[in-house]
Amino acid sequence: MGLQKTVVLDTGVELTYHRVLSVNYGADPAHAMISVGQYIDKAARDAGKKPVKVKGTVLCDDGVAPVFGNAALKTKTLLQAAYGYLKTLPDWQDATDVLEA
Repeated sequence: MGLQKTVVLDTGVELTYHRVLSVNYGADPAHAMISVGQYIDKAARDAGKKPVKVKGTVLCDDGVAPVFGNAALKTKTLLQAAYGYLKTLPDWQDATDVLEA
């Protein structure tokens, strides 16, 4: 899965495909981080190209358990939870899902 959204860098480069690279949620239950790789397009990612940019989103304190706690993960995978959370943020609200074949 990935997200489709056009993000224009200061250099004018357009990034249109975004994919969760990692979710770090460990010993400290009050913190988690989602790393998102940003690519020119899905074809570049499918060709094994490295992301042009990696964007990190940090969750702290009361925001972590509703997204990654045991109750939340009973009905979805960790990645589904991460994508769902990202789409609640202003930077990603207008992003659309890109399903893998």
